[in-house]
Amino acid sequence: MAIFRNRIAAFSWGVAAVFLFFLAAMTGILFRDGPPDGFSHALTYGMLLVFWAAGIGLLAYVAGKPGVYVAVEPNRAVSIVWRYPFKKDPDA
Repeated sequence: MAIFRNRIAAFSWGVAAVFLFFLAAMTGILFRDGPPDGFSHALTYGMLLVFWAAGIGLLAYVAGKPGVYVAVEPNRAVSIVWRYPFKKDPDA
């Protein structure tokens, strides 16, 4: 049996998860401590909104990228499975 895997999408899912984790951590620190000295509140919170928009856009983009698993049986049967972050779609 021959098995082919494409796990590149899983790497991008991980990068997006790490980015959003650190973004949430920095947001918590910003709300706890306030903006740095010498920076306006409007500019700091505006940049925070830009980063959150980018993070949500990144999440939407990578969630649509599947990882592919292909198995070729000795009797020439082919099984294809598309894996997304929260679902598995066999023979799509």
